[in-house]
Amino acid sequence: MSTQPAGDIRVGPRVILAIVTRAIGTVEGCVGLAPGSQALVMRATEAGLEIEIEAILAYGAPIEPTARMLSTRIRTALEQTIGQPIAAVRVYVQGMRQL
Repeated sequence: MSTQPAGDIRVGPRVILAIVTRAIGTVEGCVGLAPGSQALVMRATEAGLEIEIEAILAYGAPIEPTARMLSTRIRTALEQTIGQPIAAVRVYVQGMRQL
């Protein structure tokens, strides 16, 4: 008897967005995704999924460590949840907002 799955399992963009949004909410100093349709871009490559986000940080938050923590949290959340390799997570800080 074969233990091969009967088909492919694909994770839709809305699921990825939900996982990314939840991961962003765990990072102190991050307000959220920038408004607009390009705030989250996903690409499937041979090396794995590539994610790019445009983030809004809180005024006073240190940019480099906050962006690095965003990248780490997003990568970890996606790898644990969807079980696929994440080739890259790129964070572009597009603005800052007073909380």
